[in-house]
Amino acid sequence: MSDLTALQEPLDRAICDALVASVPANWNVIMLTLSGPADRDIGALAHSICSPEGHFPVLPHELLFEATRRLDELFRRFGTVFVKATYLVEISENSWHYRADFEYSCATSASHQEP
Repeated sequence: MSDLTALQEPLDRAICDALVASVPANWNVIMLTLSGPADRDIGALAHSICSPEGHFPVLPHELLFEATRRLDELFRRFGTVFVKATYLVEISENSWHYRADFEYSCATSASHQEP
């Protein structure tokens, strides 16, 4: 496991926890899209929360902004800037699973999934 991956895992968990706190209890699937230009200030990301289930979009919980800013800061410490990140969180009884996909300004992408 790379240093970036090890440091990213607790931030991914914080992001997913904040997403679950942001939506009503009847949501089973949450999609977060983060986007911004490569030359943005740290944390200057657009946040969009929706559900493939057809629920109306919701506003993010304040903790989400803090967690995504820390994620952006971490990537930059490792010399990487993402222009888009998508988190898909699936909620089941008392737990959740997630997948995160990243797109970078040099047209590469990567995925991270909870083990």
